[in-house]
Amino acid sequence: MSSLVLKREYGWFGALRTFQVRIDEKLTIPLRIGEVKTVELPEGLHTVAVKMSWCRSAPFSILLEKEDVRSVSVGALPVLEAMLGVFIPPFISFGIREVSEVPLPTGPSGLS
Repeated sequence: MSSLVLKREYGWFGALRTFQVRIDEKLTIPLRIGEVKTVELPEGLHTVAVKMSWCRSAPFSILLEKEDVRSVSVGALPVLEAMLGVFIPPFISFGIREVSEVPLPTGPSGLS
């Protein structure tokens, strides 16, 4: 099994709300501001997306190899883009990016 570490960035947009991180359109992980969770996944190509109400991210693909540990950070886009995403379809207000450091899990013991 491989691990995907999910980290939610700090930011004002949606700060009091929980993001729903979807992996491969099957697994949903709630992620609050500043939280870090680890998910065990089989090796292969996976798709990660973030949703909160009608706002969302574009799908992000990540390839996990055997015993791999990769880390992604999710958060709001820059202010103008995030605000436009609230009102203009396809309502993309969030971004996902791969990060090189692997943060330590916070919150309720991650998701193993």
